[in-house]
Amino acid sequence: TVQATALLKLDNITDVDEWKKTLPRGCKRTLKKANQQNFTVTTKPIKGGEPAPHSSLSHFNCVLEHEVRLITGGEEGDIEG
Repeated sequence: TVQATALLKLDNITDVDEWKKTLPRGCKRTLKKANQQNFTVTTKPIKGGEPAPHSSLSHFNCVLEHEVRLITGGEEGDIEG
């Protein structure tokens, strides 16, 4: 299952395929997995002085697991939470 893991600033994008080519390998893998599932994209604007709308313990754990995998060279599912 692909979890919400990123915030993206998407300004002035005219061609999604060209934009995807500019992404790091890990992002491309995540998009590939997401495309194999039923996923949605949601806009959640961040407003100054308010908690970020994506901020939650589950999001923090997901990002932490991703970073540990990158640092250790592990694959998805290596980190137990």
